[in-house]
Amino acid sequence: MAHEPDPADLLRDAHFLREAAAKDRARARKLAVRFARRVREKWSAVRADLLARRAELDEARGQLTAEAMRFQQARSDYAGRATEESQRLRQEWDALDAQRQRLHAEWTEMQATVGRQEAAVAQREAELAAREKELARGRNELAAQAAAVRGEAAGLAARAENARAVVAELEARRDKLHAELLAAAPKVNPDPPGTVKFALSRSADQDLADFSAALDAEALRLGAERAALTELRARLDREAVDAEDQRRVLAEQFVLLAQARGGWQEAERRALADLEDLTRALRQKEAESAARDEWLVRSDARRREEGYDLWQLRLRLEAWQSKLVATERRWHAEREARDAEYARRLHALLEREHGGELVDDELPVADEARVVPSEGTTLRDEFERLAAVLIKADLPEPPDSQLPWGGEESDEPPPTILPFPDRRAA
Repeated sequence: MAHEPDPADLLRDAHFLREAAAKDRARARKLAVRFARRVREKWSAVRADLLARRAELDEARGQLTAEAMRFQQARSDYAGRATEESQRLRQEWDALDAQRQRLHAEWTEMQATVGRQEAAVAQREAELAAREKELARGRNELAAQAAAVRGEAAGLAARAENARAVVAELEARRDKLHAELLAAAPKVNPDPPGTVKFALSRSADQDLADFSAALDAEALRLGAERAALTELRARLDREAVDAEDQRRVLAEQFVLLAQARGGWQEAERRALADLEDLTRALRQKEAESAARDEWLVRSDARRREEGYDLWQLRLRLEAWQSKLVATERRWHAEREARDAEYARRLHALLEREHGGELVDDELPVADEARVVPSEGTTLRDEFERLAAVLIKADLPEPPDSQLPWGGEESDEPPPTILPFPDRRAA
């Protein structure tokens, strides 16, 4: 059985925790008051700086008004000079138009003369082109006829040469066959196996050319059959070699498959043993987890109250941060509007001074991608550091009386930063 705690010890621990909570609460109150005082001081400094900048802007606005008056006077003077210059330019344009008309008349007359000359030249060129076409047509016809005659002569010569070659070859075959027949006539030996026999007649003996052609055809047929048989035997040999190689590859694959199956069965046995060990360990861990869950359930009630208090404190801190962010955005928006208005007026004045378009490099304009001021960054860092300290302290929510401006619903109106006066025309 577990040892029962002593009530006196529990009471002493409760008093100690209460005193620690009171100290932490007092420290949090001091931090909140210090934070509020620092924020007020910083906002006072910001307001003073903004008022000084507003005075500078008013002074700059007066200077810009004086410059605008001076530019207005310069514009009137420039308008008078521009009128005189426009009259002088109009007279010069009239003289230029008269000279242009005279040059146009001369140019028209010259173009007409050149056109007549070009028409005559074009007519002569057309006549020469027609004559050249006729001459070229006659030349091409003569060349075609000469080429046809040369082709016919070459064809006749080739046919005559081929005929002489055929006659010479037939005579040579006839002499060779006649000699072979004369040499083989007295022999009575039987023909070897495979010898082709031909039935000879008187007409065949008389026509040796037909006999030699038949022998040539039979020799070609036998050669083709012999080549086909040789090719078939070579293909069968190759297929036999391929089949033997495939049989060896299959045998090796069967051996590897048997080895892999044995290894897989061994790995399966080891995996089953490991799974049984893991199952036993998992059951033990589940028992430990059940005990831990019971302890967590007992401590969950106490943690739930502390979490609720921290959640409320976090809501208050987020409300503070949202108000600070909104005020900072409004201040940046007003500052950007002020810079844009100043840049627009300065651009107009510089255009009047230079009397035309300006280069972008010569014109100071407001930077749209403005960097966040260092004061705003410092204030945000301090706020985040204070929020982290309060969250780590695990303190209950302080009453609204100790947080003067931290509530979400506050009667104090939001501060107005740099209110722009009514814009006057430059």
